[in-house]
Amino acid sequence: MITNSIVGPHVSIGAGSKVSDAVLKNSIIQANTKLSHTIIANSMIGEGAEVKGKALDISMSDYTTLSL
Repeated sequence: MITNSIVGPHVSIGAGSKVSDAVLKNSIIQANTKLSHTIIANSMIGEGAEVKGKALDISMSDYTTLSL
């Protein structure tokens, strides 16, 4: 599910992920990930991870939570 967000270029989002109020570019987002109120660029976010807030250029492992 993607709401109120900008996605691309070069973005892959896994099944079951939820993206809201975010900007994603040049990134791989694994399945069942939650991203909100953030800007993600040049990043790789693991399965089940959750990111909320602040612009990031990051790699996160599976089932990690990050709130900024």
